[in-house]
Amino acid sequence: MLKKQYRLGKKERTGLSSPLGIRHTALFVMRFWETENLYPRFAFVVTKRVDKKAVERNRLRRMMQACVQKHYSKIHRGYIIVVSAKKEMKGSSGENVCQQITTVLKKEQIL
Repeated sequence: MLKKQYRLGKKERTGLSSPLGIRHTALFVMRFWETENLYPRFAFVVTKRVDKKAVERNRLRRMMQACVQKHYSKIHRGYIIVVSAKKEMKGSSGENVCQQITTVLKKEQIL
């Protein structure tokens, strides 16, 4: 799990302006903003539309967090990144999700 200082709370997410970029994949939507922070901050959103069970939503959230935590030291500072899961993520493996997150971060030159 990411440390609290590297995570973005719900109240902090609501105050953000329009994102610098949005990337859609089959499994998630990634939005990012540039900031003056000394470290990148992340938020992982899994709504009830994805799954009604909190256990499953938490599993998906932990899966995304584990991928980001694995690559966190390589991520450039000064970004806020919000990853929102889609329904299709529910049936996919952790390796597939991690591969897609890594691909998007590399394309955006954040990783």
